[in-house]
Amino acid sequence: MYKKNQGFTLIELMVVVAIIAVLMAIAMPMYQQTVIRNNRVAVQAEMMKASGLLERYKARQLTYTGANFTGLGMSTTATTTLNFPYAGTPNYTLTLTLPTINSWQIRATPINRQATANDGALVLDSFGRQCWSYNNNAGCSTVANLSDPALAWSTTR
Repeated sequence: MYKKNQGFTLIELMVVVAIIAVLMAIAMPMYQQTVIRNNRVAVQAEMMKASGLLERYKARQLTYTGANFTGLGMSTTATTTLNFPYAGTPNYTLTLTLPTINSWQIRATPINRQATANDGALVLDSFGRQCWSYNNNAGCSTVANLSDPALAWSTTR
């Protein structure tokens, strides 16, 4: 009795490789966008956490004067500039500014992979105004920009 050889032909193997390549070409950009979006949401959550800590600081001190990341318990060394996330490769630089004794502003500027993805800066201030300057790190520098609802935080852009 003659046994037929079992296995794949070269054509069948090439078809499978082509299908996998097409699936990867579709899946990888979608995955990368999801990672970028998740990093942005994580830094937004961290900014909201800092916001709560700053309000607690003001309730105790009656002013924002002297507030910094070390005093808020967010860092042991950084005072007004902090990389986020704290462990691993940072995606954002958080900057705390105190324009007046009764106001503050936190700015998250993308660095490393977030910057190469043109993610844009995020800003949150003591009045609850939020701004996301998509593809433009300087787009949230004025009060008018912070008050523009079209520039408010959104993960859908």
